[in-house]
Amino acid sequence: MLRQCNLSDAMMKRRDKAVRFFASLCFGLFVQDGYAQPYPYKPIRIIVPFAPGGTHASSKQGSRLRDAHVRESRAFAAGFYRVADVGSQNYPYKTIRIVVPFAPGGAHASSKQGSRLRDAHVRESRAFAAGFYRVADVGSQNYPYKTIRIVVPFAPGGANDIIARVVSQRLAEPLGQQVIVENRGGAGGAIGAELVARAPADGYTLLLANPGPNAINPLLQPRTPYDPIRDFSMITLMAVSPQVLVVHPSLPVRSAKELVTLARARPGQINYGSSGTGAITHLAMEFFKAHTKTDMVHIPYQGANLSLTALIGGQVSTMFAALGSITAMLGSQKIKAIGVAANERTPLLPDVPTIAASGIPAFEVVNWFGILGPAGLPRPVIERLNQTINRVVQSADTRERFSARGCVPRATSPEEFERHIKSELARWSSVIKSQAIKPE
Repeated sequence: MLRQCNLSDAMMKRRDKAVRFFASLCFGLFVQDGYAQPYPYKPIRIIVPFAPGGTHASSKQGSRLRDAHVRESRAFAAGFYRVADVGSQNYPYKTIRIVVPFAPGGAHASSKQGSRLRDAHVRESRAFAAGFYRVADVGSQNYPYKTIRIVVPFAPGGANDIIARVVSQRLAEPLGQQVIVENRGGAGGAIGAELVARAPADGYTLLLANPGPNAINPLLQPRTPYDPIRDFSMITLMAVSPQVLVVHPSLPVRSAKELVTLARARPGQINYGSSGTGAITHLAMEFFKAHTKTDMVHIPYQGANLSLTALIGGQVSTMFAALGSITAMLGSQKIKAIGVAANERTPLLPDVPTIAASGIPAFEVVNWFGILGPAGLPRPVIERLNQTINRVVQSADTRERFSARGCVPRATSPEEFERHIKSELARWSSVIKSQAIKPE
């Protein structure tokens, strides 16, 4: 019996010793993790996931929660604080920005209503905000302060590209910044035009405009991703180049009037070429047909060079072509010019009469080149560009370079340029409907 008691005491002592060992081990682990110290032993943060002073913090319900918990917590928590409360009593203690999501100087900043808001709030704010400023004020007064790009919506080497480069090279000096040309061809010019329409309205992305993407495509292609008037700021027209009516030497005509007579005598037997369905060379002939009530068959080609090659080879009998693209060919007698689609004769073809002079009144079809910017361009930027480009276009050097391409300088105001594009839209819309032209 005594032996049993001694054994039990020994076992209890071993058990107590094991318990103390594990307790000390666990205590050591807790101390290592920092849990043995009295909680809390350092500052606690409550992060409010909303701005200071919002409904969650300042509403009646939020106020009760804040008073009951946050302020009470301060009494027992060493260094307890509330992140959302930091700084609000001393606001503002650093620079403040108001970001206006539009170009500087636009209607949102300079309209009558916008001006009142600016005067009432922005200027008043300057009185109490350290270093307060308005981001939207930066830029338009100092325009341009960086490189400007002119987007040409066609491949390099054509008339549009050459006109853009002639002008861009002469803009750098008066503007004090580099002006570069960027070719963004495709979809008949729609890709480049859309790029500019979607660009920031700050004057640093401009479009070399012409009839294709800005007066014809939107009429033929219902899904054109921009509006030719609403999505652009008009800056200026720069140059025009008349279309010329040309024929193969085998065709027995010497004037536009004789071509009309022959076409009426052979309805549907004379074919004509163009640089593609919907191109200005196509619509020019359809305009001619509508004016003269004649019937000729359209054969489209992929580009002006292929259609001119077909004319030289006799695959087509006639066509309209840009003046600059045919002057070198006329001396070789491979093609024959019989009429200029302009109000007056061109110095490059002094012996070729106008189509109007041949008995087809008010017949004018010109390829034109202008500069547009994105909609909402500040008026000071438009005026700076308009005045500078017009001076460049009217210079003797530019006139000479344009003339070599069959172009005549034509500087305008932004309002005149807008009226010109609207008249082009009206004219080609009428032709497309009357001649039932459909896109390919």
